[in-house]
Amino acid sequence: MKQLKYIGPHPQVEVEVAPKKWETVTRGESFDVADPLAEALLEQPDNWKSTKAKAAKTADTKTQSNSDDNSKKES
Repeated sequence: MKQLKYIGPHPQVEVEVAPKKWETVTRGESFDVADPLAEALLEQPDNWKSTKAKAAKTADTKTQSNSDDNSKKES
């Protein structure tokens, strides 16, 4: 996984992080992304940059929080 920051001209963009799974990223926000996708996005240096800082979100944040919610309901 790599951490990327969106620095492009739009207020936010949607990135397909897995087949049929989209993540909305706001300008200035960092997120974790799989290495192959990171390499492809970094080919757009005006839109993306690699960052060492902890990402604000990960590509699977929504999936994880949903499973956490479901396990709480089952308890």
